[in-house]
Amino acid sequence: MALTREQLEQLVARLGAAFRARGMEPQRRSLAIFWLALHRGLLERRRDRLLDVRWSEQHVIEWMETLRLPPFEHALEVQARGSGCSTCPTAPGQVSSRRTELVFDGGARLRCDGCGRRWLELDP
Repeated sequence: MALTREQLEQLVARLGAAFRARGMEPQRRSLAIFWLALHRGLLERRRDRLLDVRWSEQHVIEWMETLRLPPFEHALEVQARGSGCSTCPTAPGQVSSRRTELVFDGGARLRCDGCGRRWLELDP
């Protein structure tokens, strides 16, 4: 069933009222965020208008560190591509314990599986 945005907004409003009447506050709050994104035209029409928002305070800080935005511009060390963990250097013939956590426009954020240290490798 393909609904217009207005039809879906009406259904969401009705469901929100039902959640409120039943005291289902966590579900109502999540649905309110979905409604807001739908109403503002932030959901793409692809497939089922999926809204997948998993932001948290920690997630915001990690992105601030990764993009080197104040006041977190020095939180993560920048290393040369392929350099590996400076705390846990890999002996010749051993496999590095580094893992790519995130690739973004401009570089990558890596983590050492051995010590948990994180660093950036930026594109030239």
